[in-house]
Amino acid sequence: MLDVRALPWRPRARVMKPDTLREHATLAGPLDGDDLAGILFGLAAWIAVLVLAPLLVVVLAVALFSVELPLLLALAVLVVAARFLGLIPWTVLIVDRITGEEMVERYRSILRAVRRIRDVNHDRSVKVRWAWV
Repeated sequence: MLDVRALPWRPRARVMKPDTLREHATLAGPLDGDDLAGILFGLAAWIAVLVLAPLLVVVLAVALFSVELPLLLALAVLVVAARFLGLIPWTVLIVDRITGEEMVERYRSILRAVRRIRDVNHDRSVKVRWAWV
């Protein structure tokens, strides 16, 4: 089958080790919540997060929408053009029906990838698996 991914790369899993979190978690600071000033600072921070942050997001979204939509469309066209020009390879996934093993082959040309799939399947059908990443 032809394995088509919307993004040609796979994001790496980023995991923080528990030891790193324990080493860097400290309560030391001028406003650590032990007195009234710390409690008031915490309340003010929560109000800012709950009220001002959504307002800032809405204002930025309205201001940047006219720029970000054409930019997103241009990026999509560039990724599709790069795929069909051969800069991003097409992935052919060959699955052994008996053992379930997957073998991956990459082709720069869509025609070669489809020809390989038809050779493996012994017919004219080409199965395609779509994924985001």
